[in-house]
Amino acid sequence: MVGIERAISLIGAVVGQTVIISQVPANAYNFTLGYRPADPNANALMRISGFTFDLGGGARSGIILSTGRTLVLQTKVRIDHNRFQNIAQGTTQYMFLNPGNVRGVVDHNDFGPATYFARTNGDGLPDWGKGLWENHEGVVFGKTDNNMWFEDNVIRVQSGGGAIDCSQGMRWAFRYNTINTNSGQMFDQHGNYGSSYSCFGGELYGNNVLGTLSGQFLDQRGGRFFVFNNNFPRPGWNINVREEADDATTPVNNPSAYPQHVNGTYVWGNRDNLSGGLVNTVKGVNCVGSVCFNTPMPVPGQNFFTESTSPGITCGTRANRPSTCIANQGYWATDQSCTNLSGLVGDIATNPSRGVISGTLYRCTAVGSWDAGASPLAYPHALISGSSGQTSAPSAPTSLRIMP
Repeated sequence: MVGIERAISLIGAVVGQTVIISQVPANAYNFTLGYRPADPNANALMRISGFTFDLGGGARSGIILSTGRTLVLQTKVRIDHNRFQNIAQGTTQYMFLNPGNVRGVVDHNDFGPATYFARTNGDGLPDWGKGLWENHEGVVFGKTDNNMWFEDNVIRVQSGGGAIDCSQGMRWAFRYNTINTNSGQMFDQHGNYGSSYSCFGGELYGNNVLGTLSGQFLDQRGGRFFVFNNNFPRPGWNINVREEADDATTPVNNPSAYPQHVNGTYVWGNRDNLSGGLVNTVKGVNCVGSVCFNTPMPVPGQNFFTESTSPGITCGTRANRPSTCIANQGYWATDQSCTNLSGLVGDIATNPSRGVISGTLYRCTAVGSWDAGASPLAYPHALISGSSGQTSAPSAPTSLRIMP
C-alpha cells in the first residue's frame, strides 16, 4: 500500500514501463494507492500519472481518495494515463474509491476488469451524508466544482457488477468513456434510507457501452441527473427511476432546490446502436431489498422528464426552439444531429476521430418562459487543458536522485 498525504505530482515513465505491484494479502479490503491530504484547506494540485498499478491478485481496491473528517472541498486532484489491473477475483471489488469530498478529473486511464469500477460514498461516517447535504449545493449542470469528473477512460466491468455505486451526498460526472461490460446494471445511485442520505446525482453523457448483455444503465433512487447521448450496442437497456424512502426519514436542513428525492432529472437522446431507438426510462419498484415503502413514486413530467413525458424534452436547433413553453419543459438546442450519435461517444484513444457533444439545455420556468440555458462543461476538463494540465501522458522525469 502507498499512502500520500501531501499534494504532489507523482509521475511514472509510461503505462507498462513504471509498474507498481501490490503486496496486499489476498482479498484484503486495503487499497494499493491512497490519497488523504494532511492539510485539506490548502486545496493544492495533486496528480498521479504514467503508471501501471498491478494489484497483485490480492487487493480489493485499486485507488482511494479521501478528505478524512472534513467537509472542505478538494477540487484539484487529477488521476490520468494509468492502468489498474489484476484486482482480487471472486469478491466484490472497487477499482476506484472516493469516500470523501474529493473533486477533479480521472482521465485517460485503463481500468479493470472488476465487479465495480467506482464507489463514491461518505467515508464511513454516519453523519457524513448529512454534512454534505447541509453544506454544499446540489448538482448544477455543467459546473466544474460540483463533481468528480471521469472522462476518456476504458472501463471493464465483470458480471454482477457496475460502473459507479453512489450514496451519502456524493456526486459525479461521467462522460466520453468506453464501458466494456457483461453486467446488467451500470450506475447504482442510492436514495435516502434509514440513516443513509441520498446521492446528490450527476451527469452522464457521451459514453459508449459495449458487451453482450442489456439491463439497467442507471438505477436512480434519489437526487438529480442529466443523462443524454449515451450509446448502447443493442436494444434492452433502460433507465430506472424510483424512490427508497420519503425525505422525512432523514431530516436535513437543505435548500428546497436540492431535495433528496428524485427531482429535476432530464433524460434524452440515449440510443441503441448510435442511430436506433431511444432507450426507455421506466418507473421501478419502490423497495430496498424485501422492504417496500408507501412513499410516492417519482412522477413523469414532474420529477423526471424524457422525450415521452408531458411536459417532456425535445431537440432541435436554437432557431426552432418553441416560442412558448410549459413549466419544466426541456429543449436541447444543438446544431448536431438529434437522431444519430456517430462520432460523439466513447473515449478518445479508442475513437480518435470522436467529436464533442455541443448544445444548450433550456428549461421552462414556472412563469412559462425559457431560462438562460446551460451547456456541458468545456472539454477537456480544466485540469487537463489548463497550464498545469496535459492531454497526453507526461514525459518521464530524469536526473532523479535521493537526497539525504
